[in-house]
Amino acid sequence: MTITSKSISDWLAPSLLVSGIVLAAWNWVLQPDRTIVWAVVMLLFACMTWALRVAMRRSNDNGEEARRRSDQSLKEGVVVAGLIMVLCLGGVLAKKLGMSGDSNLSWRGTMIILGVFFAVTGNTIPMGLPAMSSLRHDPASVQACRRFAGWTWVLTGVAFTVCWLVLPVEKAQPLSLALLMGGMIAILGQMIRLRLSRQKEA
Repeated sequence: MTITSKSISDWLAPSLLVSGIVLAAWNWVLQPDRTIVWAVVMLLFACMTWALRVAMRRSNDNGEEARRRSDQSLKEGVVVAGLIMVLCLGGVLAKKLGMSGDSNLSWRGTMIILGVFFAVTGNTIPMGLPAMSSLRHDPASVQACRRFAGWTWVLTGVAFTVCWLVLPVEKAQPLSLALLMGGMIAILGQMIRLRLSRQKEA
C-alpha cells in the first residue's frame, strides 16, 4: 500500500461519512414516514465512524506491519461503503426533489453492491483482529469467535444481496435491514460472551 493511497483514504473516508450523514438527514426531513430506514442508515454511519476512528488512532501508533495493513484495509473499506451509501442516498434525494426518474433500479443496484461488499469484507474479519498472542483469551476461543464473526457477516451479506435480487423493493427493504441488524447483534453477542468467559477465568 502506497503512502499516497493511504493519505487519500485518510481524508476521503471522513468526507464521505460526513456527506452521507448530511444526505441521510436531508432524506429523513423530506421523508419522515421512513423513520426506521433513516435511523438504521444513521446507525450504520455511526458504526463506520467508530471503526474509522479506531483505525486512524491505531495507525498513528508504532504497531506491527500486519496491524497497519489491517487498519489501512479498514479505512479503504469505509471509503467503499461510504461511496456506495452516498450514491444511494443521493439518488433517493434526487428522486424526491424531482431531479431524476425512477430510483428503484438505482436503489436496488446499490443495495446489491452493498450486500456483496458485506460478504467480501466478512472474509477479512478474522485477519483484522489483533494477533492471538497479544490477547489474554484462550486461543481456541478467540479463533472460534473470529470464524463465527467472519462467517456470520459473509452469510449476512449473501442473504442481503439475495433479498435485493429476488424480492420487490417494499419487501426487500425491511427484510434486508432485519438481516443486517441480526448479523450485527449476533457478532456483538459472541464478542460479549468471549469477554465474559475471560472475566470468569480471571
